[in-house]
Amino acid sequence: MQNISRLGLAVAMIALGGSLAGCGGGGGGASTAQSATPTMAITADNGQQVAAQAFSGTGTLSQGAAAAASLKATGATMTGQSSVLGYLANFAAQQAQSTIGARSSVVAPIAAKAVNETTTCSGGGSYVVTGNVSDSGQAAVGNTLTATFSNCNDGTETINGSFALTLTGLNQSSDGTGGSASMTMNASNFSVATANSGASLNGSLSISVQIVASNNVAQSEQVNLTSPQMTLTSSNYGSLSILGLNYTLFNNLTNGTWWFSQDEAVNNNGQVFSVQTTQKFAGAGCAYPSSGSATITGSKSSEVVTAMSGNQTQLQIDANGDNAVDASQTVPSSSVFALICLN
Repeated sequence: MQNISRLGLAVAMIALGGSLAGCGGGGGGASTAQSATPTMAITADNGQQVAAQAFSGTGTLSQGAAAAASLKATGATMTGQSSVLGYLANFAAQQAQSTIGARSSVVAPIAAKAVNETTTCSGGGSYVVTGNVSDSGQAAVGNTLTATFSNCNDGTETINGSFALTLTGLNQSSDGTGGSASMTMNASNFSVATANSGASLNGSLSISVQIVASNNVAQSEQVNLTSPQMTLTSSNYGSLSILGLNYTLFNNLTNGTWWFSQDEAVNNNGQVFSVQTTQKFAGAGCAYPSSGSATITGSKSSEVVTAMSGNQTQLQIDANGDNAVDASQTVPSSSVFALICLN
């Protein structure tokens, strides 16, 4: 069976970095989607930009979670995304494999051992991994890891700040029918800087993964991500906050189909809008969604985003809140959504 513990760590790393790459503006605002009051005026002129912020900016989350769900926990699967994302993905894969990458069920408490390891980085600086993991090497609920970076340079990037992982749930069936895992992650001023750009990440994320298997061969995987707030501050894009995130990705490994739903509020430079999926976005293989719909709500305005076949997406805008379509346009799906690739 596929390694659920490693999968959970990979999802945490990739999704948190990927969900915040690619949008600009300033952050702040309410801490949950429910308490965030929309202030963005959605119009025919900015409708495509708002849709892109919702699904291609914050929605690189879908690409990140998809990559993790298919066990591709490397930065290479995230072409074009933030360097924060790439580093977190690679580090997660390394730590998961070396510390809590066990496969069998946890049926009783396991003695824990403290972790305190310092690594010198090739270009100067260092990072320290602390926490507690199972003495046997088998993953157990309560395992924790915190990585703290101090001017860690690998020759091209300098990393600072910290992130912490806690395994909150783990269950694998003894009859080969699947399993589940859950964990939390907290990032604190975690930053990656290059000669030309930099970005820092703050916030918390809860992750759960469910796998259905037959004879220890995974048939489907579902990833659920929730967060009260995540904020990325970037030299290229400014600051962006995602509030009250509720995201689900389902991957059918037997036929290559997938779907996702994404509900959240976004605060971009003080301009707040909310996103609610009304029909799950679905597709197959490496593609943009070919069906699905969501409503983006702004201040006395809204926009219905509908994915269609042929890599096209329809945008229907109600600019004055009278529940009538004031403008409708069809745009390439690549201008709205992040590409999802599941193999």
